[in-house]
Amino acid sequence: MKNYIKLIKLRLTSAEVLKEDKEELRNTKWLAEFIKGAIVSVMTITILFCMRQYSPGNKSGAELEKYLKSKICASIKEISLNDMKIVIPYSGSYESLSDSSVLVTYSKYTTAGNRGRVIALFERENESLLNQIIGSAPAYDVSFIKFIEEDYPDDNILYYTGVDVRDIDSDGNSDIFLSLQTNYASRITRAHVLLTKKDGEWKLVSPQPEVFSKEEAKIDAKGYSLYYDVYDFKNPYDNIVERIYGLSHNGNVYVVENPLLGGVDLCYEIGANDGTIGSSFNTHYAYFMFQLVNGKLIKDDNWNGGEPLILESGSNFADYKDSYWGYAPGTNLWFYGPLDSEESNK
Repeated sequence: MKNYIKLIKLRLTSAEVLKEDKEELRNTKWLAEFIKGAIVSVMTITILFCMRQYSPGNKSGAELEKYLKSKICASIKEISLNDMKIVIPYSGSYESLSDSSVLVTYSKYTTAGNRGRVIALFERENESLLNQIIGSAPAYDVSFIKFIEEDYPDDNILYYTGVDVRDIDSDGNSDIFLSLQTNYASRITRAHVLLTKKDGEWKLVSPQPEVFSKEEAKIDAKGYSLYYDVYDFKNPYDNIVERIYGLSHNGNVYVVENPLLGGVDLCYEIGANDGTIGSSFNTHYAYFMFQLVNGKLIKDDNWNGGEPLILESGSNFADYKDSYWGYAPGTNLWFYGPLDSEESNK
């Protein structure tokens, strides 16, 4: 009997021990899981933080500049640039009806064999699932780029002087005027580069060379020489050339309201010489009026009969421009305001 009771006590003790072992094991397992979960959480948070911090869309300052340079190098097919200086003249909203943003960059670069200038616009890519998960902004990518390669003698060729952002053609979207300047030995040339976005695509707006040449021929026929320079920028993806005109001798580009059709025109004021004085001076200015339509400059036939206007250099263009508007409903019938200037007959 005593042995039987002893056996029962032993079994009960063993059961208690086993129960305690199971409880201890259970507690140990939960502790391990908790530690494991904590480690995984910390690692996940750390990884997401690093991904967010080093995401291209979250770069700023020197890191953003370095990133933009790498994108420009890839676009113009330069593996590395020995020297590249980049200007970011504008960073903000270009569309008044949305919060989309654009970076405007103007760069000069030097490689072992080339020197050049680059106009590039960057826009953010569409937000991805990864951006939502890690809480990062989409990366910037090139949405427009043009470049010119020349053996520049110094830094005084096509350097950046300013930017003007405003809605030129009243279509609800801001347009970008980039101002560049070139200092030659005896004169200064200024180029006004208009960038506009139409149908989701950025475009460089400038008079078409073939149209400009025809208008210049009319000036030549009257015995005037025009003062301007040309700079041919290329698209690195298809090598298509777009010409930018630099206006010297205090030439300018005016944004002019079109009272007949609404919207605005761009009037190019170009210095001219009639041959009566030295070639380093301009005796007159020639005015070419272009209508801004869907991102293109078209000769406006409703201003001065579609002909370039010549005024003496001392004349104030603002005093004359509104007198030259008129419709052409028929071949020989024109309606214009009073033309009381002798220059209107030239």
